[in-house]
Amino acid sequence: MSAPYRIRRRSVTRVGRTPGEDVKEHLDHMMRVIPGDVLALYLMGYAAIPRDEAAGRVVWFGICLVVLVVVRIFGTADPAAGLPPQPVGVIVPAVAFVVWVYATGGPFEDLHIAVGWVGALAVFLTSFAVPYLVQGEIEEEDGSEERDGGGE
Repeated sequence: MSAPYRIRRRSVTRVGRTPGEDVKEHLDHMMRVIPGDVLALYLMGYAAIPRDEAAGRVVWFGICLVVLVVVRIFGTADPAAGLPPQPVGVIVPAVAFVVWVYATGGPFEDLHIAVGWVGALAVFLTSFAVPYLVQGEIEEEDGSEERDGGGE
């Protein structure tokens, strides 16, 4: 499948949808904006770094952020359809990753800039705002895409 992380939405809602189809579409959308793959990579690497290696945790965070951006650039582009990388499909997951890592402390604790309640509020705000701000491209019933400008 080309462009597995490209954010899309249907142009029309089909009548006679099967039970659970709305939930499936919502989960598919969330998978595209929540960087679960890189969060898992980050957590595995973070757990392997000794507690007294603050520089290592900061560098690991930076490496994971770069990996996320590269994966999302390639994962939102669709060369076969002539579609470039999708900016919103790269920026939103990157912001979500930074917010999540900040909320858990991570290297921000080592830099003495982590504030627990600020991280929690940032997670709440991004969780609330992302579904409204990120609509994606309209996907026509024939599978083609129309750029609507919303969310890009």
